[in-house]
Amino acid sequence: MYINPNWDWVIDGVVPSKLRSSHTKFKCVLRANHLKIYEATPKISPKDKRVNSIRVLDARKCDVGATNALKTTFTQETLYQCLKLGETKAIQIQKFEIRDDKIASVSKGVQSQLKLNELAQMENSGELLKELLENIGYLNVKMRLCKFSLEQKNIHYFPEPKKLLVCNWKEGASCADQINLRTEYAVFNDPMTKMESKFLLTPEVYLLGLKLLEGFGISAEDTNKLLNASSREQYQIYIQESFVKLDNSCRNETTKTILKAILSENHLAKDKFEKVRRRRGSQDLQQPIDNPSLSIAWSSQGSFGIYDMVTGETYEPYQRSSKNCNI
Repeated sequence: MYINPNWDWVIDGVVPSKLRSSHTKFKCVLRANHLKIYEATPKISPKDKRVNSIRVLDARKCDVGATNALKTTFTQETLYQCLKLGETKAIQIQKFEIRDDKIASVSKGVQSQLKLNELAQMENSGELLKELLENIGYLNVKMRLCKFSLEQKNIHYFPEPKKLLVCNWKEGASCADQINLRTEYAVFNDPMTKMESKFLLTPEVYLLGLKLLEGFGISAEDTNKLLNASSREQYQIYIQESFVKLDNSCRNETTKTILKAILSENHLAKDKFEKVRRRRGSQDLQQPIDNPSLSIAWSSQGSFGIYDMVTGETYEPYQRSSKNCNI
């Protein structure tokens, strides 16, 4: 029996048969817990070098209950992508396929993972950031998800419609019914469109704002000072210093306005991080700000958290609720 040395036998177990037979040159560009994304060339157009992105649900090691939940979220995420990218026909609905426990969706072009410092340098960073914040708010409010991962591998850029979306919703996510989710909004006037916009303020959004500051050249030392500010007045001093640096490094006026709307509201930081300080005890509160001990960190599931360099603990910036929820 002849065995093709170029065949990736891994795809035989996760890619549905029609997509497997209609594409060639599979290359895996993302491996997550239950999601794989492949780049592959359609066999009908090998000469024009057109490439498709194929998202595949890999639930082979899950029990029936978990598999059904993963299938549901995968399909919901695909429908959301169709809603956001449908006008450009980036999602090839006709190629969506379910075969037994295998599910896959197809989009045109390369669905690339975007680093936050790369977003900071893009000319249309303001519009992309607004799309991303809308997506985060949708997941928080409509899908009732929190603590989902905003790690680089789960922020994807679709080049043909120039859209930025959170992907792989299940990565580290929990049901928002289990936490006391804020329903506060930041409102700002977009200097480009001259229209009022708003977005939901949640821990993900605040910590994303801090990481974006670093993408514009503000040092991690400066953002850590914000986390360690012991009073509203001290926070305002540090954030205004960061905004001066942001004005010098960011050319997109919408992006600057959004970041200032995210980070100017000190009550978000105070509510989240004062709780951490109380857990550390009153003695640690006397630590000088020149040697901050709190910093931004990824949790083990890929979501943002607060790392305490004194205790070695990572804190999730959520208040628990008494509600129960199955996700």
